[in-house]
Amino acid sequence: MSRLSRALWWIKRDVRLADNAALTTALEAAREVLPLFCEEPSLVAAPDYSAMHVTAWREGLCDLRARLQRLHADLYFSPREVIETLDVLYARYPFQAIFAHEEIGIRQTYHRDLAVATWCSERGIAYREFPQSSVKRGGVNRDHYGRLWQERIAGTPPLPAPLHIPMTADLREACGRSAIPAMRKPTLWQSVSEAAARTTLASFLGDRGRHYSGGISSPNTAMHHGSRLSVHLAWGTITNRQVWHAVQARLRELDGDEQRAQWARSLQNFTSRLHWRDHFTQRLESEPELEHRALHPAFRDVPYEDDPTLLAAWVDGRTGFPMVDAVMRCLAATGFVNFRMRALVVSFACHALHLDWRTIHNPLAKVFRDFEPGIHFNQLQMQAGVVGWNAIRVYSPAKQFLEQDPRAAFVKRWLPELRDHSPARIAGHADDPIAVYPPPVVDFRLRTAEMKAILFRLRKEADPAVTAAVYRRHGSRTKPAPTRRPRKPQRPDQPSLFD
Repeated sequence: MSRLSRALWWIKRDVRLADNAALTTALEAAREVLPLFCEEPSLVAAPDYSAMHVTAWREGLCDLRARLQRLHADLYFSPREVIETLDVLYARYPFQAIFAHEEIGIRQTYHRDLAVATWCSERGIAYREFPQSSVKRGGVNRDHYGRLWQERIAGTPPLPAPLHIPMTADLREACGRSAIPAMRKPTLWQSVSEAAARTTLASFLGDRGRHYSGGISSPNTAMHHGSRLSVHLAWGTITNRQVWHAVQARLRELDGDEQRAQWARSLQNFTSRLHWRDHFTQRLESEPELEHRALHPAFRDVPYEDDPTLLAAWVDGRTGFPMVDAVMRCLAATGFVNFRMRALVVSFACHALHLDWRTIHNPLAKVFRDFEPGIHFNQLQMQAGVVGWNAIRVYSPAKQFLEQDPRAAFVKRWLPELRDHSPARIAGHADDPIAVYPPPVVDFRLRTAEMKAILFRLRKEADPAVTAAVYRRHGSRTKPAPTRRPRKPQRPDQPSLFD
């Protein structure tokens, strides 16, 4: 079969050269490949996007451009929408195919992908998308999901980065004229690039990951002992497959090491998070409406109050609950906290402030530098207690403060107005308010009791057959599907995902 003269590699959330099936296939199929990235104005303006996301793109693209230039190639950066950009490029530099990866994202990106497929079909242009995880387009029978992981992740080694990307001089010149806009990145925002991803993975497997188990619950230790790969997995500067195989190689190196048991426990727990990451992303792919409605029908009309004053206090970190406020201010400044703290602020917003999980979606997504829709929507619903079979878990800000920040190091860093007060004094703020810090905006015990009563009533009234059907479609296969209402709350079917 003769090769195509020119193909596009459409870059989305796969800002890397290594382990990139779309790029590898494009190079096999065409004599010339044009890497293309569109910074779509409609996506940048979306209510759940922010500068934290735009800078992640641009930083990764600058690193990618430098790598391409070392291969005597370049990338075309477009500030326009994808279809508009394709019209321009097709008129100037005709191409016969577009290769891209399957993005499992928000509804907006899904419809954009459909529009590109239609555009290609109307012009007789080949359009191929490739998975970069074990998630299957259109859904999957959960009983067989493990096979996809084995086939796509464990059973397939990562693809090497190309050594050459053919591109004519005139196309390189056109790429060179498409400058990537400069954008200031605060120093506390984690770097996002293929180079940074490799460095982060190496430091995690070389040293930091030894205390992953036991070190990821506290916000004080999770910053170091957590993998810190979530941002790279989110923007595609590294893949699940690359990480999984690197972990297996590290475990083989540890044979005979006196610390192998500790390492093995930590890395086993970490790789389970890689599985769970795809598990939740698959749930979004199988149920796109998850973005806008509760997974379980019985919880789609929870009577939230959505008080704008309480929402503003929560977003700004001024609720009068020190651990909650410290987490929200940390997120605003850094774009990252560990999973337990994310669960805390979502639980608090939904159960104590009576805010709808859909209401808090945009503010949280904006300050998650590692915003991953498949993880985000699932965790919002799970912590809000509207999935239907998981435990309705209410995190106590006071308990989390005493257990995870007993010396108040985290709280004092992000709430400087409390630096002169002892941990005991900070812990007693609810009963004896500190003058320089806001009093609690709600009665935590009363408000959470009210919301739990609502949720338990809805659960009691739910049809057990519906619950079982939803579980069969979306639940983990680590335990049997529920056939009746549980007598006792079950443990959540997920471990930490952002560590």
